[in-house]
Amino acid sequence: MRNYLAIFTITSCSLLFVGCIKDAGFTDIKLSYSLKATNLNASLKSNTAESALVVAPGTKGSINWSSASINIAQVDFISLHDGITTTQTVENLFFKDALKDAISGSFNIKSGSYKSINLLIKIAESTTNTPILIKGNYIEESGTTIPVEVNLNLTQSINLQNPDIEITAGSYLAKITVELNNLVKGLTASDFGQATRTGSNNAIIINTVTNKVLFAKLLLNLRSCISIDIAKQ
Repeated sequence: MRNYLAIFTITSCSLLFVGCIKDAGFTDIKLSYSLKATNLNASLKSNTAESALVVAPGTKGSINWSSASINIAQVDFISLHDGITTTQTVENLFFKDALKDAISGSFNIKSGSYKSINLLIKIAESTTNTPILIKGNYIEESGTTIPVEVNLNLTQSINLQNPDIEITAGSYLAKITVELNNLVKGLTASDFGQATRTGSNNAIIINTVTNKVLFAKLLLNLRSCISIDIAKQ
């Protein structure tokens, strides 16, 4: 399970920034970044073709994500710049409410040709502070609402890649979008309907111990939720 490549949703967040940006040499370009989650409510039907469609909040036969907290150990901006590999690093990011608040920040980089651009997100397992905790509700076709909690407490490396780009004078934005409806792509209502329930409210707890099969399916879908696009503002 620890070898899964997972990403998250990743998602619009309030940001507590503690750490440093490692940068060497002259820089003349500001590269801002933003992170936004979309499509928080997705259908869950009896067949895969009708699941993962964006729906209105509270729709019967759907999953509705309501909150997420994320702790990221390190983010590396790695690229091949004019033939030389360069890296900038941000450490210790805490997103308290990753589905509601906006994330933004910036790097200072050099102008020129950028190839093999990678945004590498590193998440560290913790016994005291879960790296990713997502909560929401599964609404059955009957209208019954079942609480859902996804607990991702694994050491992970999450890699986003951007096409090669020529960066000239001006400001640039690295726009990261998290389409959470894709988290249940290929799944059906039975994946959640047959899940083990916990506690008096019959909550569906999803982690490495409880509902492990469903946990693995969500992990495999995480990468398809995320996209990055770097463009001049």
